[in-house]
Amino acid sequence: PVESAEPSAEPEKDAFSDVKGHWAEKFIKELYDKGIVKGNEDGKFNPDEYITRAEYLAMMIRAAGIPEKGYTGGFEDVSAGDWYSGVVQAGLDSGIISVDTAFRPNDNITREEMCKILILAAGEDIDLDVDLKNYEFAYGDADRISGWAVEYVKLASYYGLILGKDNGDFEPLSNATRAETAAVTYRLLEKQE
Repeated sequence: PVESAEPSAEPEKDAFSDVKGHWAEKFIKELYDKGIVKGNEDGKFNPDEYITRAEYLAMMIRAAGIPEKGYTGGFEDVSAGDWYSGVVQAGLDSGIISVDTAFRPNDNITREEMCKILILAAGEDIDLDVDLKNYEFAYGDADRISGWAVEYVKLASYYGLILGKDNGDFEPLSNATRAETAAVTYRLLEKQE
């Protein structure tokens, strides 16, 4: 299976002007209907553009139903006036992200970083203690996944939350697109139902 695998049902309504016929159309529209994804002021979602770390964390905080909180500090590159400050605080308080010097909110998120946030936001829907010793990646570039990210990518793959690329690779250091993050978020919500 690949990230662009078609969802099974047709979307019911147009939420964005630029997702019609896109492989992630159903995922995006379902998440829009639930208030999890938002577009820009022009009514576009920009599915093939990269997503920032702050934007993806916001998506996951909404999907997990975690309320935003007043920012109390902790990152040198996040201030209370930033649109994502409440999301960052919610992420810190819930353990989805870790305290560090910088959060890098405006950097694009990589596919392996996406997996870490995805798994930590999944909560009780993912058994973090599942035995993956004999679980082997089907990705041709599995050896390129960073050591800290291997377990998160394994868990996301094992539970079918993330899939490979058309070429059979995972591309762990590639930036994730808005469509890809919508797909993994949709699959997580399906798992919760």
